[in-house]
Amino acid sequence: CVSAWSGAQALGRLASGEVDVVVTDLNMAVGDGITLIETIRKTSPVAVIVVSGFAAQYAQRALAFENVSVLPKPLDTAALLALVRARLIEAWQSRQASRRFNEAVAIG
Repeated sequence: CVSAWSGAQALGRLASGEVDVVVTDLNMAVGDGITLIETIRKTSPVAVIVVSGFAAQYAQRALAFENVSVLPKPLDTAALLALVRARLIEAWQSRQASRRFNEAVAIG
């Protein structure tokens, strides 16, 4: 688990390749969650979970991006943990399928 205090710091951590799920708010001290998602999508398919107390219309903009989920505030911690777990399982399965594919290509 890694944390970041700004969109720029989050992108730096994401570049390390060790991030399977991003959890963010739409309201950030510097920048905003939509811009962060746009920037992430330019380089990574990583799952993004958005926690937002903003109006549904603003949160709906986040859902326009692939592999993004939105949870409303006040936050239901159990729902967040279940969603993070599901996204981590998906990321692990994707890595395993990619590894098997690469091994098959190397053999073939």
